[in-house]
Amino acid sequence: MEQDDENGPGTMVMTKATAVPLDQEEAYLKLAEQSARVPPGSTCTRRETDADGVPAVEQELFFVDDHLGGAFLRRELFTQIGNLVFSISALIPEDRVATQRRELDHTFASLRFILIPALERYGRTFCHGGTQVSVHVPVDWEVREESEQQVRFYGPPSADHDDYRPTFSIALGKPEGFGDQWITGFLQETRTRMAESHRKFALDSVTSFPLSSLVEAHVMQYHWEHEPGLAFVQIQALIPVDMFRMYLVNAASLQPLADTYLPFFKTMLRSLRVLGPLP
Repeated sequence: MEQDDENGPGTMVMTKATAVPLDQEEAYLKLAEQSARVPPGSTCTRRETDADGVPAVEQELFFVDDHLGGAFLRRELFTQIGNLVFSISALIPEDRVATQRRELDHTFASLRFILIPALERYGRTFCHGGTQVSVHVPVDWEVREESEQQVRFYGPPSADHDDYRPTFSIALGKPEGFGDQWITGFLQETRTRMAESHRKFALDSVTSFPLSSLVEAHVMQYHWEHEPGLAFVQIQALIPVDMFRMYLVNAASLQPLADTYLPFFKTMLRSLRVLGPLP
């Protein structure tokens, strides 16, 4: 902890990785609950969130510690990949909570995991220089560079569906405009065009959320029919970065395989990180 001779104790931040048995898939929740009991009598608020596309829980505890000399906020995040539980804990003096909370918002939102070889059974981190992104990809998915600024991933073939392979692609381009008003209009025009050009087009959901590189992903999920008896479920995301860069993410699965692959698509999308300079 940094000491400030004039203003008292500073803020302490600690990161930790804890190995747990392989069969304890939600150990991070138990560790969060255990942490919330210390110190006794503290007030705890908790919310579910995600860290770099991985389910997580974040909590804040207010308490008084006479030994440390006053009231404090302890802010924590717990998440888990395989049998490793990762945690970040920040101890903030009460008089610094307002400013430090904003800084920790940025820290917690921009976390990045690198899936080292020891964790390859849970995925691998793929980086692509042309598109300037990295993304967590299942180990049995293949990658193909379609162009200098487009990369596509192929899932394993399905023997029950003529060896069909689901796909997840990332393309980098230059937007025709920029700003909230422009992107709102562009998204609406995109949905209108797709409804006109795709047979039996139906919109399932529309949402937006920030990625770990602190850019916003605008996402729609929809289904459509290429021909009678051949239907697809797709996810499309537009990720504007600045006046010169916008990403288009497309993920597609046969409708009978959607329940299997939609969770993969969503995890991959949330793990996507923009590299290089950000606005």
